[in-house]
Amino acid sequence: MQRAGVSVRVRVNEDSVVGRGRWLLIALLLCAAVAVVVVGFRYYFLPTDPQAMLMPGMPHQNHRPQHGGAFFMAEDNIHHLEGVLISPGTFRVYLYDAYTVPLTPDGVKETNGTVEVGESGKDIHLRPNLDISTLEADISSAAVSFPITLTLRLHLPGEAPDAKPELFTFDFANYSVVTN
Repeated sequence: MQRAGVSVRVRVNEDSVVGRGRWLLIALLLCAAVAVVVVGFRYYFLPTDPQAMLMPGMPHQNHRPQHGGAFFMAEDNIHHLEGVLISPGTFRVYLYDAYTVPLTPDGVKETNGTVEVGESGKDIHLRPNLDISTLEADISSAAVSFPITLTLRLHLPGEAPDAKPELFTFDFANYSVVTN
């Protein structure tokens, strides 16, 4: 018995398959690049809270000290603060919003906290200064010797009354040279 054979010939033009695959890969890479740019712009430049939407076009990028101290961004990603140590023993905290604009006196009044010098275990309360633009603590009663570490425990405006204070650690090798 003889078997009937079937012969199938398929002609594939390899150049057209590789060319289409190459164009598909290029299109996918361009889409990914556009997505990265859009998401990056949204994440770094556009505010996420309604209050910040009132100030469009102001990038949240300035994390430089404004007064020659140590600068921090709070965990809420909105507030910023800067601490300076002034001779003979005043610790001053400057408070800012998301765009490094100083908080209003009402915002400063809403903020409260304590500072601990070294590991003394003694908390010194921060109080608004005379023009209610910053918070200050008189640490001259503690022995100020350099290098010194100050631990700030701070409740920022808008936090729940029972919220845990946020911790900030300031290391000073000498007194700050306050600018502005």
